[in-house]
Amino acid sequence: VADRVTTRFQKLLNDPELLVMPGGFSPLMARMAESVGFQSFHMAGSQISAHVYGYSDVGLLTRDEMARNVHNLASACDIPVFADADTGYGNALNVYHTVKEYVLAGAAGLHIEDQESPKTS
Repeated sequence: VADRVTTRFQKLLNDPELLVMPGGFSPLMARMAESVGFQSFHMAGSQISAHVYGYSDVGLLTRDEMARNVHNLASACDIPVFADADTGYGNALNVYHTVKEYVLAGAAGLHIEDQESPKTS
């Protein structure tokens, strides 16, 4: 039985070797990363925002839009997707639902930043 994507990602993170992870916004980018031998892919919120709205990451994308992107990326490749979960999209209860949605969408892991609105990145 194949390892779950979360288990494979945890093994990569625990490995003493440096984990180089390209980032991007599209399923094609994830497939390209996989095809040249990368072991994981980073879903970059700033790149998704720039692609969808033409603006830097200033908090325009909703949790549902980002979870859809997680699903699209994770479905397109067999390597773990490490996903940008912005600020978690609200309070502690929102963060819980964000983590749940991202995991159900196929994220192997996620990161939550601490920059409140208005964002400046």
